Amino acid sequence: MLKAAGNTDAARWNTIDDIGKSMADSLPLFRNMSDIAPPANFRINGMKVPRQPHRYSGRTAMHADISVHEPESPNDPDTPLAFSMEGYENVPPPSLITHYWAPGWNSVQSLNKFQDEAGGHLNGGDPGKRLIEPREGTVMKYFTKVPKHSATRRRSG
Repeated sequence: MLKAAGNTDAARWNTIDDIGKSMADSLPLFRNMSDIAPPANFRINGMKVPRQPHRYSGRTAMHADISVHEPESPNDPDTPLAFSMEGYENVPPPSLITHYWAPGWNSVQSLNKFQDEAGGHLNGGDPGKRLIEPREGTVMKYFTKVPKHSATRRRSG
């Protein structure tokens, strides 16, 4: 769209990483943007990280009324993630974890298998970075006012 509108910068942008770099170069607020997640060309042993868990079977059956041939997964040049369950099978870097699963555990309960021994951080580091930090000395007061309809009420009787 930018190229069609005549934006000269757009000619240099081929991936979302190019746009992010341009933002970081022109706006100091986004200088840490490249630290958020690995770049689009990031691979582990030459493989992308699958978006779907290995239990994502039946994907051929989703379209069986049309064809029993499995449609090709869409290509995503902007991320190191694949629209597939094929790819790197082990635990990826925290910023690329798309799902949690461990034998004998149910979905989010398996999160503790991916955390450090203290139980607060993911193995390998935190999954992201806050781009916009509050001003120094500012105390963030999230959710300090409880709406009246959500306040705890005492039951009579």
